Amino acid sequence: MSLANFFVVQYQRGAQGCPFHLPGELNQERLEWDPFEKNPFSVVIMKEYVYTVTDPEIKSIEFDFYGPEMKIVSDEFLEVCVELNVKFRAIPLEIVLNGKKISNKKYFIFLPGDYDALMDVLASNFSEELDLESGGVMMNRIFPSYSIYSKIDRFVPKSGITSHFFRCIELMDLVCTREFMSKAHEKKLHGIRFVPIDDTYRFDPWADW
Repeated sequence: MSLANFFVVQYQRGAQGCPFHLPGELNQERLEWDPFEKNPFSVVIMKEYVYTVTDPEIKSIEFDFYGPEMKIVSDEFLEVCVELNVKFRAIPLEIVLNGKKISNKKYFIFLPGDYDALMDVLASNFSEELDLESGGVMMNRIFPSYSIYSKIDRFVPKSGITSHFFRCIELMDLVCTREFMSKAHEKKLHGIRFVPIDDTYRFDPWADW
């Protein structure tokens, strides 16, 4: 098995302060940016964001990274990003739990500032999503020059990637380098799972359906 240099970054739920789900209500009906905003630095933020947790069984929040949709990170997570010159936009987020504002950590909505195509298409094995009407390959609406993948059985990363933390175009998910993972472990960031993109890695978005 080869040693992975890149890792898919996911929320590690179940530990102390890392609930399986974080049900709640955001005080704004709409966000001021697109879910996969390509240029977060151009977004004008005028509103304040407050997330009120509605599950009374959740007694504490300790995570430094939360997903899967809107990414919520702590100031400790952002420190790792700053140390490694990661491009990002962080929108302050007040979290209210059991009627009180979380005070043990500062939280932010995280918008990645880098997108990269990581996969070496010549060395990898994959299937592309097909358009049922035209029969052609479906293209990514955000990155029209890239295909949408229905399955990747062998994901070989290409060389030349300089960012330590970015959204991978092929996976449309957050990916980091081994150095970022090491820094996160060094700072004991809580609630983060690093899935290695190695010989055993498989991308199958329909597997859980």
